[in-house]
Amino acid sequence: MTQSQPLHAQRQGTAKGTPVLLIPGLGQQHLAWPQSIVDALSDHYPIVAVDNRDTGLSPTTVGALPNLLQLRADHEQGQVSGVAYTLETMAGDVVATMDALEIASCHVVGFSLGGMIAQVLAANYPDRVASLTSISSSVKPPEGDRGVTGELLMGAAPDASPADLGRRQAALLGGPHTDLDHAAEVATAAHGRAHNPAGMVHQLAAIWASGDRTEDVSRITAPSLVLHGDLDRFVGPENGHETAAALGLTLSLLPEIGHEIPTDPERIVPHLLRHLADADGRA
Repeated sequence: MTQSQPLHAQRQGTAKGTPVLLIPGLGQQHLAWPQSIVDALSDHYPIVAVDNRDTGLSPTTVGALPNLLQLRADHEQGQVSGVAYTLETMAGDVVATMDALEIASCHVVGFSLGGMIAQVLAANYPDRVASLTSISSSVKPPEGDRGVTGELLMGAAPDASPADLGRRQAALLGGPHTDLDHAAEVATAAHGRAHNPAGMVHQLAAIWASGDRTEDVSRITAPSLVLHGDLDRFVGPENGHETAAALGLTLSLLPEIGHEIPTDPERIVPHLLRHLADADGRA
């Protein structure tokens, strides 16, 4: 397996205090965090948003792609092989990034895959995590709605533009308030910035190779918050309930939200700011 290494990071805000580190989801670049959300948070905290490995401007994996079907079968037999890295490696990437930026500890906020990475970070590096927020994530490889997953993988036209793909994905995964034009703009910007379709395969392999992490998550001592869209069909709310239960918490459902980061700050930022302020008060 490859070693952990620093990621590309984007910083914003001049506020003082403990930084908020944003970790995006599967195949996403840091652009996936709506600027409206980043702006609202940066009024109160310095922000650091990363591209996970194999996305954006962060390091990419060289070599053969893993066989996801075989990996899933191996996982069911309790075996792990043929992967370039795991979620532990990806959490190590975040620590290497924090070291490079001279950040001793931070509030970690992760969406989907980013939530899994954030969980591993909080479990394995407790002194580096001031608080944990896990959004639309899971403590194990999620099953999701097979119909939605199939549509995502197979239903796109071969000549579809990045904007069309972004709009289509958002329509499949989002809720009634999803801003499809915003999704198209982000997809276009991300494609122009860096395009690495193989990266998602490696990231999926990392999720499957890491298995069920419930026991590890239950060891987390950082102040934690678990949020989940009540209309999420890709990583269903039952995964949020399991995550919250492992942490000894009650899940906070986001009404009329799918598998997405809301673009309207009022739908998520108040939850985040209350949690961050509470965590700061405990320090």
